[in-house]
Amino acid sequence: MIVEQRTYTLHPGKVSEWIKVYEQEGFEMQVHCLGRMVGYFTSELGMLNQVVHLWAYEDLEDRRRRREALVAKPEWQALLHKLLPLVREMKSKILLPAPFSPTGDRAMSHDIVTELSSLEDRRCAALIRGDVAGVAELLSEDLLWTHSSARQDTKSSFLAALAEGTTRYLEIDRSDENIRVRGEVAVITGVADMRAVVNGEEKILRNRYLNVWVREDGRWRMSTWQSTALPSEDRRRIKT
Repeated sequence: MIVEQRTYTLHPGKVSEWIKVYEQEGFEMQVHCLGRMVGYFTSELGMLNQVVHLWAYEDLEDRRRRREALVAKPEWQALLHKLLPLVREMKSKILLPAPFSPTGDRAMSHDIVTELSSLEDRRCAALIRGDVAGVAELLSEDLLWTHSSARQDTKSSFLAALAEGTTRYLEIDRSDENIRVRGEVAVITGVADMRAVVNGEEKILRNRYLNVWVREDGRWRMSTWQSTALPSEDRRRIKT
């Protein structure tokens, strides 16, 4: 893991303008592309009129790829036309965290696991609400969803079943969850107890699943779901 520290010295009196414009137009876009913002600061003592921000990356290649994606956005270029005239000097340095640093590899891995667990919560909540748009936002375009019956869905066919009401999820309870992250890919395994209506028939399902998320353009999206029905004697009724 590396951390980039970017220090911008602005023209006197321009810090407030920078912060206002950046917060309104740049913050979400930059976080979306670059990933993990460690911190964003303005100077109070010593060298004044400075903005200092730190970004964590897996390595220099990860930094290059993410920054290229940001620079390629027309809206980012439009924002630069507003911000660059405020800048007098720009400096950048790459920092390597010590093993015990709270921004080290272990901390970064913990943050990613927390983020993925939250995304899984969002996915399940959206499925129960029947929020097709909310589910679609979390799915990769090349999604392959394999049900415990061995039937397979693509992203379009899965969303169509939700929209038409062919499949309705009434309750989803995840347990025994394990998240393993390897670079841009995360593998999640666990047990899902579900109550669903499929083709008008209510079913109570208990499946062991494997779920794969990939990071695309700085965002995690689910690309694979594979579930296997547990033996009937190992099933339990979920709350109704």
